[in-house]
Amino acid sequence: MVDTLPALHGLYEAVAALLQTTLDVADVGARHSLRVFRLLQVYDLSGLFLFMFGSEMTWRLEAQVLGQMADDDALAFKKYVQAECTMIFVAAAIMAQISITALSLSNIGDIH
Repeated sequence: MVDTLPALHGLYEAVAALLQTTLDVADVGARHSLRVFRLLQVYDLSGLFLFMFGSEMTWRLEAQVLGQMADDDALAFKKYVQAECTMIFVAAAIMAQISITALSLSNIGDIH
């Protein structure tokens, strides 16, 4: 009887770890399902695209800010977000131009 106690304890730990992993996977699945449901409620069918390509924190912040602020504050927030996106766009355009210029250089085949 004494020899089976460590074996039972090891089995108990293995089952507990398996159950914890199963609960973790179910929790992640439930959170993703709830996120899709909320995006569909707020943005209709375009919520699916936001789920696949959008940042959860960005859309949550936008919905919270626009839902709680006055119109003037919401417009100021919108202008701030647009200005930030414009800066990112300009940086991306500069990087694209540098890449295109680098590809058109002569002797590019000699570069390692």
